[in-house]
Amino acid sequence: MERPIFHQDVRLKIIDSLKPVDYTILDSLSPEDKPIYFLEPVLERLRPDFYALGEDSVELEERKKICSKC
Repeated sequence: MERPIFHQDVRLKIIDSLKPVDYTILDSLSPEDKPIYFLEPVLERLRPDFYALGEDSVELEERKKICSKC
């Protein structure tokens, strides 16, 4: 079975449909598509209780640093 089973847009809608979820944001798959600079202002503004990442997320260590600031 190949992964992902569902396209990213379908996965986003599934997560967004959960009652406890207020916002979902689909991040880019590569740093060239959308640099990580957008993340810090978004997290500062939304102040989420959770920010979920996969182990294969790009710039994982940098994202962890940004999350620890917010």
